[in-house]
Amino acid sequence: MTKHIQLVLLLALGAVYLAACCEPSPRKSQPIVITTTYSDSSVYDVFPTGLGTSATDSGYYPIYHIDVKNGGVESDTFTLLFSRQGLGFSISQFVPSGQTVTFKTPGPIKDTADITAQDIYRTFFVRSTDSINIKVMRPTLAVRYGGVYNGPEGCNSDPIQIPIDIDAFR
Repeated sequence: MTKHIQLVLLLALGAVYLAACCEPSPRKSQPIVITTTYSDSSVYDVFPTGLGTSATDSGYYPIYHIDVKNGGVESDTFTLLFSRQGLGFSISQFVPSGQTVTFKTPGPIKDTADITAQDIYRTFFVRSTDSINIKVMRPTLAVRYGGVYNGPEGCNSDPIQIPIDIDAFR
């Protein structure tokens, strides 16, 4: 009979352990991309055309200003993801509930940065300011939000990623 009691206790402990596993409650935030306040500008820069050469080339890098509002009831960190020609970068900002922040893409980076970083920014390089508009440049945009990370043994959840339609910008 003691083996039966031990088995019941073991099963009860296993049930308590499984019950202790958590399902993180989703973060109650909601990014809203405001397409009516979009603006762009450009930065002119000169950079080497090839590694190990002294030749240079010049052009413009688009600088995008995109407003994102947190329409949820909980503050969160939103990450705006940009990519073009298979390369990209991200910008993260903390957005309090009900507030709007402006995400501004960076301009050209110093020639001393690693080659991969330079290549990413060069995918946004254009020869004319007529080409910097987001609808002409056509990068892929997305916003990531809602991830919960409470450490390796904590209650965690993956962030949500939603695409942004660049044709909605005005």
